[in-house]
Amino acid sequence: MSRALVLPFLTLALLLGNLSPSFAQTKDWPFPSRSAAASSLLARPTSTPTSTPPPYDFPLGQETWEQLSNREISREGQAALALRPQQWYHGETENFVFHYRNLSDALQVARAIEFDLWYVAQSLGAPKSAYTRESHIFVFADEQEWQKFLAETNEPKWTHSFAFHDELFLNVHGSGFDSQTLAHETTHAVVSRIYGSKRWPLWLNEGFAEYMGEASVAARHSQVPSQNQHNLAHAKMTVAKLFAPARYPVGDEAVAQLYDTSSKFVRYLYKKYPKELFPKFVDHLLNGEEIGTALQETYGNEFRDMNEFEKNFSRFTR
Repeated sequence: MSRALVLPFLTLALLLGNLSPSFAQTKDWPFPSRSAAASSLLARPTSTPTSTPPPYDFPLGQETWEQLSNREISREGQAALALRPQQWYHGETENFVFHYRNLSDALQVARAIEFDLWYVAQSLGAPKSAYTRESHIFVFADEQEWQKFLAETNEPKWTHSFAFHDELFLNVHGSGFDSQTLAHETTHAVVSRIYGSKRWPLWLNEGFAEYMGEASVAARHSQVPSQNQHNLAHAKMTVAKLFAPARYPVGDEAVAQLYDTSSKFVRYLYKKYPKELFPKFVDHLLNGEEIGTALQETYGNEFRDMNEFEKNFSRFTR
């Protein structure tokens, strides 16, 4: 969900257990053409992730519902397809099942989302065998249809595009939609596909999605992550407070601080240490280790004294 749109309504965040709001700022929808450049502790596949990004142009053939390779959808997905059911079109790419009204919209989403999937997966060291299940993507036609869907699913009417487990519901013509929002929500879906029922801590889940939302869009435009990073004006939480919440806090400022501080922490890890260490840190956490222990075992002595680390972290600006 767009940062500008979500802030006035963040006091309702606790009602949205399945919603992953995004604080995106980039405005580049429809997407411009992409330039030509462009062993874990868990029981995940250990083959090497592909280092080659997906091609920009690929087919999205129209199929009947019966032809789809994956027809298992959530109740939210069923509610979406129940809206004018005869007017939904279906198609598949290598990694996603699309449900759409307009082929042009679906193609633009597909081109971006396949890249986002690849970028997030290789950032987590995950080979294709780790995310073979195809996710369902629902691309809505207009704001009126989106609002009807929200009413059917009891979501607040201000909701803009969200991830539910590994499914994505996209209001591509809504005022809060952009490529960075798509990359943020795709990150949540990819994490769900790779890690299954292993749930990330709230701060890490949102911080990683924020970082990937910026970094994936930058990479698609042949830029380094720092060229597409917004100012973390609300990154004012202490590290101890950041690690504490298990649920979204209440209040605009508190939630803004959670997003910005968690994003800052993930940036810090990626900026200062080899990126290959991050999925190992995640694995330590998901195997039940305390955060301080996981940080020290993964990244070393800087995290032996968290009070001293807090001083270094407070001075970090990019």
